[in-house]
Amino acid sequence: MSEGMPACAMPKMSDEEMEREEIEKERQRRDEAPALGRNDLLSLEDSEVIKVYIDDWDRNVYIRTVSGEERDRFTQETQNRQRTSTDLLNFRARFAVMVLCDADGKRLFTDQDVQLLGEKSAAALEQIFDAGLTLNKMGNTAVEEMAGNSDSGRNGDSGSD
Repeated sequence: MSEGMPACAMPKMSDEEMEREEIEKERQRRDEAPALGRNDLLSLEDSEVIKVYIDDWDRNVYIRTVSGEERDRFTQETQNRQRTSTDLLNFRARFAVMVLCDADGKRLFTDQDVQLLGEKSAAALEQIFDAGLTLNKMGNTAVEEMAGNSDSGRNGDSGSD
């Protein structure tokens, strides 16, 4: 070995090999993660707040993750509105009311503020809506379910009658 060559010189890994190695490390990390017990799970702080820049307002807002109960309530209310009419009026404003918060995660608006927020820029509400969906890991299927346009998760075998 020549003096100018480091003793630990190894062939460079390809991007594909590095990606496989990262995937394997992540799989191993997950396999080794401890399992949560009841008390651990209930005391776990799993909410998140992020700052989102709103183009139309040239300002930042904070949005938060919602609880499972909040998400289900929003879905149920949206579907109930659909059953009685084709009313999705202020759908994005209702979602924005649920996710907009201060830096500490405290809601900025109450459900009574939906109409007022619905009068704001559609583009701004769309940005808040999209960021809220992403943060809460709600994809197209969830949106369709909320809007009553999907039978996902309803195979007739719900286990309750």
